[in-house]
Amino acid sequence: SNSINPDGKVESPQAKTCVQCPQNIKGSGTGESRACRYQQRIAVLLADADGNVVSPDTYLLSLPATSVFGDNKQKMSMQAYARHLNAHKAPLASVITELRFDTEVTHPRLCFKPQRVLTQEELALAITAQQDPETANLVELKITPKEAKELQATSLPAPKEEEGVEE
Repeated sequence: SNSINPDGKVESPQAKTCVQCPQNIKGSGTGESRACRYQQRIAVLLADADGNVVSPDTYLLSLPATSVFGDNKQKMSMQAYARHLNAHKAPLASVITELRFDTEVTHPRLCFKPQRVLTQEELALAITAQQDPETANLVELKITPKEAKELQATSLPAPKEEEGVEE
């Protein structure tokens, strides 16, 4: 999902849009949360403590919604960070990014901060990784129809029983 509508590969979506989905209603999850667990999957190359890219190997990082959304300029979410880089005309894949946990919150939340522009050699690694079909395969969410039905059955809120009027 792109947080607007279900992925086109879903055979029988629960709703036409995320706004209409029963899983996207406050209170459909535990407490006041939503049953929909939005996340963004990104591919990353790792750098060492000195900020040098250490390998051309690509890794998957699944970001929960708490790390994707938010507008704190001191502790940027993924979207805020992407907007920040875009405003400076710097493609995301051309920058070494520091990721840190926000220690002031009780839930997992990563914050993003630019460190430096990639060298020509590092940029070549990043471009190669972006163009590799395995990278696209890595970040694509794959779920079988059976898994989808099981998830749908376990994540839908139980129907509320209406109280009858005794005569």
